[in-house]
Amino acid sequence: MIGCIVPAYILEKIACRGAPHQKECALRTLIQTEQLRGQRSLLGRLGVLSEASFAGKKRNVYDAQDNYPLPGSLVRAEGDKRKKDIAVNEAYDGDGDLFGRFTQCLDIIGHELTHGTTQFEANLSYEGQSGALNESFSDVFGSLLKQYKRKQKAKEADWLIGEGLFTSKIQGKALRSLKAPGTAYDDPVLGKDPQPGHMKDYVKTAQDNGGVHLNSGIPNRAFYEAAVRLGGYAWRKAGRIWYITLKDRLRPNSDFRDTVRLTIAVAGELFGKGSGEERAVKSAWRSVGIG
Repeated sequence: MIGCIVPAYILEKIACRGAPHQKECALRTLIQTEQLRGQRSLLGRLGVLSEASFAGKKRNVYDAQDNYPLPGSLVRAEGDKRKKDIAVNEAYDGDGDLFGRFTQCLDIIGHELTHGTTQFEANLSYEGQSGALNESFSDVFGSLLKQYKRKQKAKEADWLIGEGLFTSKIQGKALRSLKAPGTAYDDPVLGKDPQPGHMKDYVKTAQDNGGVHLNSGIPNRAFYEAAVRLGGYAWRKAGRIWYITLKDRLRPNSDFRDTVRLTIAVAGELFGKGSGEERAVKSAWRSVGIG
C-alpha cells in the first residue's frame, strides 16, 4: 500500500474499519508516510537535489529496519524471487486488495512527479493553504498529463485522480475528483470522500498537515472551472497559466488568495488585460468562493 498519493484520512479509515491485515498495512503506511513527507519538506528547504536516471522497469524494495535514514537495506531488486516478508512482496507487486497497481494510473505518476517540480520551484510549504496548493498543483498536472495522453479536451475529460485504482471491493471511481470534490467514493471501509469544493466548506483541522489533501479540492475545482470556461485542450491555456504561476510567482507561504491574484495577473499578461482568458480565471475562482 502506497501512502504518498493516498491521503492520511483514507488510511485512517482503513486502519479503523478494514480487515486485520488491511489495518496493519494502513497503520504501517501512515507511520512511514509521515516520515517521508517530513524528509521531503526538509530537502525542499535545504535545496537538496538528488539525481536519478530510469531505464525500463527497475523496482528496488528497501527495508529501513525501523530507522529514519533512507533508503535502508535493499531486500528485493528487480527480477528477484518472492521473499518471505509479505510487506516486501506487497511493495514489489502492489496491494491488490483494496488498491490495484498504482503505476497503471498515469495521473498518479504525474501527481508525484509534479511534487518534485513544486519542491524546486515555488517550494510550497506542506501545511495549511500552501500545502493544499501543493497537493492541488500535483492533481492539476496529473490530470493534464492524462488528458494530453488521451488527447481529450476539457469538457471530454473525467477530471478524476486515480481512476481505476480501486479494486472491485471498493465502492468508488477514484481517489479525488477535480470537477466535483467530495464525490469520488462512498464506501463502508473508506468512508465518503470528504473533500470540499467551496470556501464555505473549508475544513479547519490540525490533521493532515492542516487539511492539505482535504482543502486541495477547492483550488482543484477552480482549475476545472477555468479549464472548461477557456475550452479546448486544458493544457494550452489554463495549464499554461497555472504552470507559470507555480514556476515564477508563488512563494513557500503563498495562500489561496495569493494564487487567485497571481493566476489572474498571469492570464492578463499572457492573453491581454481584460481578455476573455483573464475573465475566465476570475470567474473560476469566484465560483469556489474566492475572489
